[in-house]
Amino acid sequence: MKLRLGGCTHQGTVRNENQDAFLTGGRLIQLGEAEELADWPVDNVRWVAVADGMGGHDEGRLASRMVLEAVASIQEAEQEDVQRTLSSLHREMVSRGNLGSTLTAIALKGTRVSLVHVGDSRLYRHVEGYLTLLTHDDAEESQGRTLLTACIGGGVLEPLRWTWMDTVGFESGCRFLLCTDGLTAVLSAERIEEIIGQNVPSPEGRLVEAAVGAGAPDNVTALVVEFVKE
Repeated sequence: MKLRLGGCTHQGTVRNENQDAFLTGGRLIQLGEAEELADWPVDNVRWVAVADGMGGHDEGRLASRMVLEAVASIQEAEQEDVQRTLSSLHREMVSRGNLGSTLTAIALKGTRVSLVHVGDSRLYRHVEGYLTLLTHDDAEESQGRTLLTACIGGGVLEPLRWTWMDTVGFESGCRFLLCTDGLTAVLSAERIEEIIGQNVPSPEGRLVEAAVGAGAPDNVTALVVEFVKE
């Protein structure tokens, strides 16, 4: 089996800059697209992740970059290593003011897929025509706005709340979608299921294109990991 990793990020139709970013194959992308094929199983841990930065202007871009650089530095896909790295980063970002970011990441190692999640970016799994949400948004609605109840940084020094799933199930033909809330705010689960289920090149690009076409007032990022039969 082969892994296909493809990501696309766009600033949307309103924002002047992109505070989203994604990580794939060791490459950190803050605008544009990236794609690669890799062998499966994976010998060394490979991180695939999206982050949605906050803090305004350059701070949001810096926040998402800091989070993904920290994730890329984790050498073992074990809960203790992730906890140590993210907790240290959380304290550093709080000390620097309002820097904050979501994180949704999967670690690929051997034949195992593990999940790391904090905030309202999401992980979906698509198998045999069905889309399943695997994460829970750390967010609540207040006066028409979405407020995060957990993030990395964010200006509040309290213990970081995050989710770890040691093993995420998958099979040949399965697609994982990691995305920021700029995508899910304008595309329904049914529309996402329809697009990602199509047998077309670069489904992540199709998803971002659809979101931008739907108005996309926020930055939009989609990252697809596909297990492909040789």
